[in-house]
Amino acid sequence: MFSALAPVIGWLGLGGAITAAAIAAAIFLPLFRRLAIEIAIVAAVATTLYGKGVHDGAAFKQAEADAAIAREIKNGDAAHNGAVDDAASGMRDGFARDKP
Repeated sequence: MFSALAPVIGWLGLGGAITAAAIAAAIFLPLFRRLAIEIAIVAAVATTLYGKGVHDGAAFKQAEADAAIAREIKNGDAAHNGAVDDAASGMRDGFARDKP
């Protein structure tokens, strides 16, 4: 059930670890403070954008699937109604003479 979230969870774990390490470096290594803060910002932004991309991609694919199902339901209903009309009009097909 949660397998679709695996890429997001994995990326959040990596992005979170990089962000936490960069923040720790900014606190404990004053010489590299600016670089560490920049790395933390880039990691946090990349993590956020990746998660949004995965979410939007999943929503897009779900919308495609819903549209395909709606088309198939419509086509199935049309075929069923055509078959009912043919049966009501007494139309016979090539299989009417088949015997088991």
